[in-house]
Amino acid sequence: MNNWLDDNKEQIDYYVSSKDIILIERKKHLELMVELFCSYFSGKTGLRFLDIGCGDGALSKMMCDLFSENEFHLLDGSKMMIEKAKENLKSGKVSFFNETFENFFGKNTNENYYDFIYSSLAIHHVEHHKKLELYSKIYTLLKQGGLFINIDVVLPAALKTEAIQFKMWTDYINVLLKSSKRENEIGTHDNLPDIYKGKSENKPSSLISQLNMLNDIGFRDVECYHKYGIFVLIGGVK
Repeated sequence: MNNWLDDNKEQIDYYVSSKDIILIERKKHLELMVELFCSYFSGKTGLRFLDIGCGDGALSKMMCDLFSENEFHLLDGSKMMIEKAKENLKSGKVSFFNETFENFFGKNTNENYYDFIYSSLAIHHVEHHKKLELYSKIYTLLKQGGLFINIDVVLPAALKTEAIQFKMWTDYINVLLKSSKRENEIGTHDNLPDIYKGKSENKPSSLISQLNMLNDIGFRDVECYHKYGIFVLIGGVK
C-alpha cells in the first residue's frame, strides 16, 4: 500500500516539516527548475503548468509567486496533501485534482495541452514498468516545445554504491543541521535511508533506465542536470 495515498498523517507531517533538511540539495533543485524554465520560456506568459504529485504545493507556490501570469494545475492522490496545497496557493489561476496518477492520466485526453510539467519526489512511487506509460502520457500532454522536469530519487547500480550514497545522504543532513545551528538534532535522521528502503511504496528505478525511457519516447534535450547520491534532477523537451 502507498501510505501517501492512505493519508498517513504521521508520515505526511514528518515530510512537510523536515523536507528542507532531509531532501538533499532541495534548494539547488528548486533554483535549477526556475533556471531551466526561464531558459525555455523567457518572456512567455499565459502558459499552462501541471504539478504531478504536488504534495503541499511548495513547488507550484514558488513558481506561482515568480510567474503568476500563468495557469497552474496541481495533482495529488492524497486528500491531506491537496488540502495543504490549497492552503499554500490561495490566489492565482490554480486548479486542484485529488486523484491518483492512473485516474488522472487515464481520463485526460488533452493532447498538446501543457507547456510545463514537473514533479518532485513522487514518480519513484510508480512501479518500473508503469513509469514508461507515465512518461509517455506526459509526452502526449505536453505541447510541442514543452518542458518536463522530474526531481526524484533513483535506484543505485549496486549494493556497494547504495551504501555509499546512503551515507552521503545522512552526512549531508548532519552537515546541514550543524550549519543551521541545530547540533542537537545531528544523528536523529541517520535511520532515514533504511526506513526509505524498507517502505514498499518506494519503487525507484535507475537513472540510466529513466533517461533511456525519455529518449525512447521521443523527448529531446534529455539530461540529468544534477545528481547528489540518490537525488537527481532530470528533464527533457517535447
